[in-house]
Amino acid sequence: MPPHYRRQLNQKAILWESTGRVDRHGEPIVEAPVEIDCRWITKRMEELDKDGNVISLDAQVVVKQEIPIGSVMILAELQEWHGTGSMGDDDELMVVVTEAETPTLKNRGIRRTLGLKRRHDTPPEVG
Repeated sequence: MPPHYRRQLNQKAILWESTGRVDRHGEPIVEAPVEIDCRWITKRMEELDKDGNVISLDAQVVVKQEIPIGSVMILAELQEWHGTGSMGDDDELMVVVTEAETPTLKNRGIRRTLGLKRRHDTPPEVG
């Protein structure tokens, strides 16, 4: 039986995973979009980044796989995505700015939590 937090991953999100590289314009290069299971909590909050600076977040997402900082996500199913365009609201695109891994109480699994910030831009280009 999976840990209780994995049973709660009953929402779908589209993920453009960051490759860690940028194009000649300084924009991140991402992989093709994939659909993942998640638990998406939309709320404004503040958190410390890896350098100890206070940053504001627009959402928090629990996932089961590692997702690199700089990846782009949207709360939607892949079949709702219209190829190269969006569902009509690019303000819902969010970029991963923080990540946290918490071991379960019996140390049998890891809960991965991402902090997301709204990305006021067009969908990322796949490279």
